[in-house]
Amino acid sequence: MERTSSRRAILAVTAPLALLGCTPYAYSDGVNKFAAGAAAVSNGVSDGTAGIQAAKDDYQATIFAHDRRGVVLNPSECDPGKGPPPCSIALSRAANATPAEGDALAAQAAEARLNSFTAVTTISASNLKQIHDNSQVFDAMKAYSAALIGVVNAADQTALNSAATDFASASQDAVSSLTTLAGGTAANGSANGAIASAAAGVGTDIIGLYLEHRRYLVLKHGVDLVDGQLSTLAKPIKQALIALKSTRRAILVGRAQDLENQLHPSVTAKLSWTDYTALYAALQATLNQINALDAVDTDKLVDAMVGAHNDLRKAIDEHKGQFSAFIKSAQDFYTKANALHKALSS
Repeated sequence: MERTSSRRAILAVTAPLALLGCTPYAYSDGVNKFAAGAAAVSNGVSDGTAGIQAAKDDYQATIFAHDRRGVVLNPSECDPGKGPPPCSIALSRAANATPAEGDALAAQAAEARLNSFTAVTTISASNLKQIHDNSQVFDAMKAYSAALIGVVNAADQTALNSAATDFASASQDAVSSLTTLAGGTAANGSANGAIASAAAGVGTDIIGLYLEHRRYLVLKHGVDLVDGQLSTLAKPIKQALIALKSTRRAILVGRAQDLENQLHPSVTAKLSWTDYTALYAALQATLNQINALDAVDTDKLVDAMVGAHNDLRKAIDEHKGQFSAFIKSAQDFYTKANALHKALSS
């Protein structure tokens, strides 16, 4: 009789929640899209950072091929003790003999190209550490979003307990990374206890709506925790993406300008058909990369991420059917994030 009364009491609490649309399964599509968007941003940042080095290598190779410059190893003899890895090729300041030997204007142009390359890559090198440090927040949001999926898809109490542990850790990591990005001090993990407590079961015979209520409480604690930071730290997140995008763009523009010089009407007649078409194709590919970057509005992307997460919080906290708004905003975020990933990976 007492057990029956307990079940009735639990149903009295959880049934309204289900009817009001807060059952996390209703958010499954939106959570999956949000997680895919977070992964796309994180992967885009990772690929974009690697792409900066690749763009520098392409830019350097363009100058090397045009001016027939000598090369040196950096660090010398590929000795890790003489400089940071990886071992790479550095251009010599002195140009080798070229068909334009003795032409003062050609020599000046070659020097100007090297100076331009040095200026752009020096700036990019100074930004790379900041970009690398900032990337941690995107990795944390990716892990947090994956943990969200684990909670939403947990099929029983055992799975929910395990998912809640991962979610508690990922939520705290996301908050810590966001706070650090803004220059603050990361909070302690006290919120983890609330998330774990929300997941704990009180009886194996209580299933269905009761499991949904536990799932709801787990999501509420974690999502509220992250949303409080995410909503207030949009600006430093935007700055992190802008630093990555502008650094990569500067190198691409430098290479495009150098390729343009090599295809100047005054010199194209001297090029072989093979050399001309190769340079033309390289210039077009570089411009395509620049245009892809320019088509991505990083401010709107971050606003979409913050907005989608805020819609998820509202749907969970207010449980008045806002899950449809969350699904729509999660799709918008995913679309923008996927475009960023493609632009940074091209």
